Amino acid sequence: MKIHPSAQGISLAIRALDSSITPALTDKSALAAAEVLTDLLKRQGPAIKLLQDLIADGEGLERDILDVTGKKSADNVQAPLPKDFEGLAERHEQLNNRIVDLCSHLSATDNRHAPALLRRAAEWEHAYYAKIPAVQAPLYGEEDGSVEKKESAPALSKDYMEKFLISQRGNLKVSSFAPMTGGHGKQTYVCDVEYDGGKTEEIVVRKMDPAPIVLRSMYLVEQEYFFLKCLSKTDYPCPRPFDLARKDDGIDGSFFTMCRMPGAGASMFLKTGEKSFSEKMLLQLAELLAKLHATPLDVFAEYFEVYETPEALAETVEERFRRSIQGWAQYLVDVQHLPSPYMTWIFDWLKRNIPKDTRRPVPTHGDYSVHNVLVEGDNITAVLDWECADFACPELDLAYCQPLVSQAMDWEKFVHHYKNCGGQEIKEENFAFCQAYSVLRVELAFNRATCNLQSSLNEDIRFHMVELGYQAVFMGMGLTYTAPSSEKPVEGIAQANRASKGSNSEGLKPNGTSKVDPPTELQLDGGKTLKIHGDEANVPQRPGPSANWQESFVLVWWDDENNVGGFHRLGHEPNVESGAVATLWTNVITPDGIFKRTQSILLREKDRLSSGFGSGDDTCTAEFINGEHIWTINDTDTTARLVFKDHGPNVDCFPKKGAMSTEFATAHFDVPGNVSGTLTMKGKTYTIAGLGLRDHAWGPRDWGNTVYSHRWVCGTSGPSFSFVAVSWHSTNDAIANFGWVVRDGEVTLASSIDLLTYMEVDSCINRGGRVKFTLTTGEVLDVECTAVPAKCLVCYHHDIACVDRICKFTCASNGTSGFANFESSSNIQFGKRKPVALVGGVIEDGFTPA
Repeated sequence: MKIHPSAQGISLAIRALDSSITPALTDKSALAAAEVLTDLLKRQGPAIKLLQDLIADGEGLERDILDVTGKKSADNVQAPLPKDFEGLAERHEQLNNRIVDLCSHLSATDNRHAPALLRRAAEWEHAYYAKIPAVQAPLYGEEDGSVEKKESAPALSKDYMEKFLISQRGNLKVSSFAPMTGGHGKQTYVCDVEYDGGKTEEIVVRKMDPAPIVLRSMYLVEQEYFFLKCLSKTDYPCPRPFDLARKDDGIDGSFFTMCRMPGAGASMFLKTGEKSFSEKMLLQLAELLAKLHATPLDVFAEYFEVYETPEALAETVEERFRRSIQGWAQYLVDVQHLPSPYMTWIFDWLKRNIPKDTRRPVPTHGDYSVHNVLVEGDNITAVLDWECADFACPELDLAYCQPLVSQAMDWEKFVHHYKNCGGQEIKEENFAFCQAYSVLRVELAFNRATCNLQSSLNEDIRFHMVELGYQAVFMGMGLTYTAPSSEKPVEGIAQANRASKGSNSEGLKPNGTSKVDPPTELQLDGGKTLKIHGDEANVPQRPGPSANWQESFVLVWWDDENNVGGFHRLGHEPNVESGAVATLWTNVITPDGIFKRTQSILLREKDRLSSGFGSGDDTCTAEFINGEHIWTINDTDTTARLVFKDHGPNVDCFPKKGAMSTEFATAHFDVPGNVSGTLTMKGKTYTIAGLGLRDHAWGPRDWGNTVYSHRWVCGTSGPSFSFVAVSWHSTNDAIANFGWVVRDGEVTLASSIDLLTYMEVDSCINRGGRVKFTLTTGEVLDVECTAVPAKCLVCYHHDIACVDRICKFTCASNGTSGFANFESSSNIQFGKRKPVALVGGVIEDGFTPA
């Protein structure tokens, strides 16, 4: 599909600034900033010709100066002028520098031509700045008049609304009329009406855009109106429609009015991955879905009479989908769309995979999730936005909401509640088809929206978000859910939602393997940008070319009730000259003692798992499966299956400048979460329920030659509060300190940290410590880390003794407490001796009794 030209994006921004933003600006600096967009638009075309002419003039000046001074020009032949502004600007800079040198030489002589030539040089430099303001920059679609501006009917207004309602209801007054924020498919307004006698009413208006993005089925407000008219006769919590106005000469699009439902929106679509939703609310979501699916088709008799064929009521699910896909395929032919390989593929896939389903269709919402409900507290008050409604199989809605629900609660519990509330029989084999079918309809809308924008039929800058955010989400969903049927989807829409500012463009394969997608970005206050990796970063990455390229997974955890925990690191070093290496640190703590294994051994092909890593000897694996990070240990007298579930996304907060980025942390993120599973040591089994933090990093890594010492302190009390602090003393005697906290998914960086380690006399073991965070918000958080009774864990790797101390933390500043790990190292002697005499630490492999 055609990508938006730069000139169009800039033009849309200029139009939005002119119409909505600039009129409200009073600050002179803000007004000046708005002018920059006009300059950028000039650089897309008209300024190119100006710069080409100026370069030609400058090269003529250069020749004249050379002739007068007798200096020889460079022997190189000038390449043809570039056709882009950046290339021309670089050529202009090179020419400018040569003229400066010539003018400096000329100024030092008494040549009689010098004054005139020096003035010409000054006039030449001045010319660009003098002429660029006069260059005209037509907005996109207006350059040559190729796009004909059609006279359109007026937009919906307060006056029109009042006249229309009077014609429908009698004497009244519209006291206020304002647009509402919301979706891109329709325009929505809220309207306050006053009747004779003092009665007042608040109604909502749902209107077609002048250039609709879909011209078929429930996307037409007339059909949505009749569907809701039928459904609202039941007690289902949906808006009740009142008045229908079809498009005519007096207005630029059909609309209908409906009652204002109580409550507030639970979430916007691209924000659902950033919010948490209570199980109580999600179970209501299941209950209302069951209620919708149980609604008899007879309720929609009026709708079927107007918009369906007589045989529709007798169709099976298979027949309904087959006819619907044929209808959408014909629609694609009849209505102009942009050429799209994705659309060709998804139509083909759907035709080949129509479910063999003989059930009768049920009413479906088609876009059923938390972004289309209103809530009061944890109670759902209404289900909105029925433009994707249809009559299909129940899996159409279930498959659509499954990824998000599964993030917040057990999916089987959701399904069980759905069935107990009167839900339908569920065919899980239909889920992939239903997700792809949902994507088809949305992609048709996105395609037409983009086509309208590029044809200047619509100049609403909101539709640029199709390219900037929504396409990645839905295309990724389609590719994810059409993976081989033996692979169960992991996160789909929920994972893509977290990437709302540009996300999963190729899709995650459900077993954890991935096509590598670019990370998305999180903008913080103050202009700082952080990278957010999706699930493509939870699986092994493609190795880089450097000899010291490494990748590792780390898990550190503690179950306070059982007094068990551990520190685990599994890494691959694929480019070692003597042979690829698997590095393993297994450290398990129980009340009876500590089991350790620290080794670097030959990496086997069987250790290169698509979803994770093997250890080289079958004693440990770390894998990402169905949204969970699973560590499996099968070692001497010690077995475990540890399941880690993230509290939030993969935010990369490590600095991207200096030694930490080039030598130790090309990509690096730390994610807090919950740990569950089982652990057996020396015949005693523990059922685990604890807190932990996982770490994933990859890139070139030089352990022994870049660091004198470091501290890595992390902790979590649950989703409400987590922290990470790092101090780094590099061998070039630079010291770096940085950190951050995460509260309910919101990242706040530290402007400074004060990290104090409580060291034993052996200068190796730590006993915890203290971290004082001064956040960019001005808040100060003082975190005290106190070691648990178990001994410290020491892993000797690449001649560095890496010390990890399991701790409990308290933060008096915010009243929280929980689990922490205090890691430290000291490499002053550059590996000349391995620590032996340790105070309360374990470095040797095997079992060490408590």
